[in-house]
Amino acid sequence: MHNLDFPSIYLELVTIEALRYKNKNQSAANFLSTLDYLKDNFVDKIIKDPANTNNVISDDLYKYEKEDIAKKAKESRNEEYWEKIIW
Repeated sequence: MHNLDFPSIYLELVTIEALRYKNKNQSAANFLSTLDYLKDNFVDKIIKDPANTNNVISDDLYKYEKEDIAKKAKESRNEEYWEKIIW
């Protein structure tokens, strides 16, 4: 929908990081927390492959691509209704 390039392993590792200390039984709140993480902490965060720490997954995207993801996460987070939030 937004034509964002976001490799699935990178998204998975970012989501794990975003939800590390969250209650696992709150799907809606956790989704919003993931958006908050993407908009606030994602761009400069170094994410490494847990199976090979020499593989820096966050290097797979350029900074401008990460900024685009953060911008879209912020836009979604600022929406009031789920049909506008989920993209």
